[in-house]
Amino acid sequence: MESVTRSNDIINGYCGSDFDIPKRIGIKNTVYVIEHDKTGNFYVGSTGDFHIRKTQHKRDLSLNKNSNGKLQKLYNEDQNLTYLVIPVESREEAYNFEQKLLDKYKDNPKLLNV
Repeated sequence: MESVTRSNDIINGYCGSDFDIPKRIGIKNTVYVIEHDKTGNFYVGSTGDFHIRKTQHKRDLSLNKNSNGKLQKLYNEDQNLTYLVIPVESREEAYNFEQKLLDKYKDNPKLLNV
C-alpha cells in the first residue's frame, strides 16, 4: 500500500515534482485536494468553479453538514485545512483526472472519499 502523508505528495506523485500548484481563487475546471493539516488525510474532488465549490465546502463544514462524514469529523476536531488546486482545460478532463487520483489512492487509508 502506498503511503501518502501530504497532499503535495499526491499531486507530485501523479504530476511530477515540478508541477506548479496554483492557489488562485476563481479559476474554472479544476481538480482539488482538501487536506486535513493535522492528520494528512485528504479528500479529492473536481468542479467547474473552484471558488463556489470551496465556499460550499467551508459553509457545510462550519454548519456541521458536509456530505463527507469523515471529513466533517476531522474538521470538527481541528479546523485547519489546506486546499490545493489543479487547473485543467475542461470539465471532462477534471472528472477524468479526479478519477485517476481516486483510483491511484483507493487503498490509502488517508483518502476520505467514500
